[in-house]
Amino acid sequence: MDYLYWIILAGIVAAIIVVLILLLRTDAPPATFKVQRFFISGQRRKCWLALQKAVGQEYMVLAQIPLAAVLEIEGEESKGALAWLEKRWVDFVVFEEKLLKPVAVVQIEGQEQSALWPLGKDPQLQKTLAIAGLPLLWLPSDQYQHIELLRHALEQVIVAGNNEEGQERP
Repeated sequence: MDYLYWIILAGIVAAIIVVLILLLRTDAPPATFKVQRFFISGQRRKCWLALQKAVGQEYMVLAQIPLAAVLEIEGEESKGALAWLEKRWVDFVVFEEKLLKPVAVVQIEGQEQSALWPLGKDPQLQKTLAIAGLPLLWLPSDQYQHIELLRHALEQVIVAGNNEEGQERP
């Protein structure tokens, strides 16, 4: 009976060791990597350039920013919101040049149906940014590149966001 006990114990220990080795292994699967030719597509790049010219020297526009890099969730009870936040990104974020403080988000309306990005304007994104107090400018497409119109729209959005900063949020 003693031998059976030790054989079962050795089998359990061996199984635990195998499971731990498999769980703790951090090797990346073999793959070939290469640098993308462009960070954003040609049309989006033109839109980004127009936005950058529109905001001038005081601000910087960055493209394809994860929403979690711009917003943070207060409180631990919002695990569902955190999962959503970590999966989303925004098309463009306007930052103050010196402090890299986000002052506005520019989003292209959804052109194709997706589980995360609905067609048209995303009401969840609008609500989230409104709660955070970060102004949002919707563009109908990335074809929207008229610098003076963009400048005027961004000035309106940024001024509105600055006015809301002085007010208390719910």
